[in-house]
Formats: sequence, C-alpha cells, structure tokens
Amino acid sequence: GNPPSEESPPRQQQQEVADREKPPEAGSAKEGAGERKEPAGAKQSAPPDTLQVLVSVRERPSWILIRTDGTAAYEQIAQPGFSKTFEAEQQLYIKSGDAGAVTVEINGQDAGTLGRAGEIVARNYTLKNAS
Repeated sequence: GNPPSEESPPRQQQQEVADREKPPEAGSAKEGAGERKEPAGAKQSAPPDTLQVLVSVRERPSWILIRTDGTAAYEQIAQPGFSKTFEAEQQLYIKSGDAGAVTVEINGQDAGTLGRAGEIVARNYTLKNAS
C-alpha cells in the first residue's frame, strides 16, 4: 500500500488554514463571552428575518447577476469599488463572470470571494444558511 501522494498537499494546506483561523476565533470567543450567552447548539434568540448580502467588487470589473427572492435585482458589469447591500426575505442568487473579483458578506459575516479569478460562479444564499 503506497501512501496516496496526491492527497497529501491539500491536507497540509487545509491544516495550515485551520491553524491560521484558530487563534482569532479563540481570542474573540474569550472577549465576546460576556456579551453573547448562547449555549452550544441553542438557536440564537433573534435570528435575522431578512437576508442582507453585501456584494463588493475589487481589483477588476466583473459582470454580476443578482436575484432576490427570484426577482432580478442587479445585472451589469460592476467596476472595482462597487459595494452594495442586497436584501432578500428568503433567498439571494448571485452569479459572477469573475468570481475572484467579487467578495460577499452575509448578514455581517464575511464569506470571502465567490471563487477563483476568471471563474464563473453561481451561488444561492438562503436565510437558513445565514443564521
């Protein structure tokens, strides 16, 4: 049995990412412990009743299509510096012609870029996923 050499690098990368993300989480958990008293597994007392998605374009223009609850809300080429919040009651659909240029924040939580540079990516965000 040879060890699967192809799988080793991704595992290491995932581990590095996990290690990098641990310190801030640990720190913020201690700082925020007094503010948020949410037992593990309990639902938040006031889940968001709408989906607010902040869409930003950086570095280079990107074509963007956004639908809120099935209705087209935006469709054009957004220039770098574009930043707009779209609100939906149930679901927000976003498609980008250059996913690496588009960053998304869902109800205040940074979700990072939609994908890699030059990649066409479509995503569905729902209220269930956001809370």
